[in-house]
Amino acid sequence: MTLVKIIIGVRLLAMAYLSHVNVSLPFMILRGSHDVYEMITHLNLLIPGDYEGPFPIHYFIVFCLNYIVPSVGVENWTRLILFLVDIGTAHYLSMLVGEINLSYKDKDEDPPEPANPDEPEEYGFMSNPMTIFAIYLLNPVSILYNYGMNDAGVRFFWLSMALYYATRSSNAKIIGMKDVILLQITSATMVVFSSFNSFALLPAIFYLEAHKSIKTTHYNITRQEVKSILLHLIPSMIINVALIVFLGSTFGILSRPLEDVVSADYDGSTSSVDYSLFWYLQRLLPKEFMAGTLLKSHMMTFLYPIPLTLVLRKRPLDNVILMSIITILTQPNVSLVGIAYIFTLLCLRYPLLQRITFFTKMMVIITVLIAVSLGAYVSWIQRYMANPNHYFGPQIAITIAICILLEEYMRFSYFYHLFYSGFSK
Repeated sequence: MTLVKIIIGVRLLAMAYLSHVNVSLPFMILRGSHDVYEMITHLNLLIPGDYEGPFPIHYFIVFCLNYIVPSVGVENWTRLILFLVDIGTAHYLSMLVGEINLSYKDKDEDPPEPANPDEPEEYGFMSNPMTIFAIYLLNPVSILYNYGMNDAGVRFFWLSMALYYATRSSNAKIIGMKDVILLQITSATMVVFSSFNSFALLPAIFYLEAHKSIKTTHYNITRQEVKSILLHLIPSMIINVALIVFLGSTFGILSRPLEDVVSADYDGSTSSVDYSLFWYLQRLLPKEFMAGTLLKSHMMTFLYPIPLTLVLRKRPLDNVILMSIITILTQPNVSLVGIAYIFTLLCLRYPLLQRITFFTKMMVIITVLIAVSLGAYVSWIQRYMANPNHYFGPQIAITIAICILLEEYMRFSYFYHLFYSGFSK
């Protein structure tokens, strides 16, 4: 508990120092930070219908707090709420580490190799909950986004909560109704209050919850296994979709109506030229693929969740973390705090990082993605605005990077599992 207070105190000191120095932040961090002022102005004027920006629940909390105690100011209230959200995210991530360590006791889970061969019971500092808590809460990107009032990190609070409850349910000897309800609510909230493409995470999350009740083999997947997996996934998915529709329609004034969320995420109506990974993929795909209904024109969300769940059926934690990374990278307006969150997820489970090898191919790819996105803002924006059909360099590079990432992760995971299962026999 003392260590938690020290970490939070260091974060507060960093925020106070930035406020004292009055640091100037780049547009990438400040983008969207003034939406809260516009929203509060429209609410005060009783014309919320004219407001076209985001209307998330934390903005509404800021509005209520500012109405009760206006002397504090919108800026300070916003920073306080985002600070508490970051603490909540770090808290759920640290508890997630504890649940992951418990899951290593299961015979179907491969424990990470110890950092020190002479200490086989130790999992290394990457499995320490306080280390993960500090990595997320004290990383410079998270601090700067909090100081700049950018709420890009709020979506990772809902994601961390959903991952924690899914892992806790998978560790329970008997899954109670309380655990099922909590997982359904947190998963639906994650989709409604963050980004609609988080829907791609649901198969991995619900499989992680129920994987112990599904009999799987160490060899090629059988038809019976596929049928058993789908019989567990489909009912949970149907219930969750109904809950998503209910939350989206009931709390539409807080989170925007569900159809607006889908439209904003997929047609770029609110993001314009944002040079996110999803924006590149939209420009790379042929126009014929983009035409038609929502399900037909945006199959990227539904293309990889089920196949990856079947391929990594013996490694549900790896499947959830890999799908989380793909979901973050393909979200509209992917941010630097999203990259920092990806690094934190890799510290949870990624086998090569468990060996304290930080500059793996994964990290090199992420670094290249950041460099390409930053370069696009500076050198390509005028040419894209003039003729976006030319200059396919960044789109092709990012698509190749995604393919390399998937191939490398799945190949390593597959051979690691074969090697481990061979010796276990």
